Amino acid sequence: MNKLVFTVGLLIALLVMLSGATAAEQQVEVSSGVDIYNRYVWRGLDIANSPSIQPSLSIAYAGLEFGAWGAYTLSNEAYGSDEIDFWLSYTIEASSGVSFSLIATDYYFPNA
Repeated sequence: MNKLVFTVGLLIALLVMLSGATAAEQQVEVSSGVDIYNRYVWRGLDIANSPSIQPSLSIAYAGLEFGAWGAYTLSNEAYGSDEIDFWLSYTIEASSGVSFSLIATDYYFPNA
């Protein structure tokens, strides 16, 4: 897995360097948020019968984005359903409006 992440990171770094974008045209964008749900539902499955807090944070620059998202239940009974996800993506946009994205995601369950 570490070899895959390193390879994907290296490919993304090369794509960024070869994209030819100037620093004056690009901006660092930071996005964050927190959602509160009455239950944690994952792909249609009711994982935890308790409220869930789901924070997120992402940082993007020149088509490269790194982000993190989590789901934390508010009940000790659902302790094993906490989740933290990380992603790294790179998007290439053509002048015609068509875009292509490459993304690597790591799903992590700290209490599993």
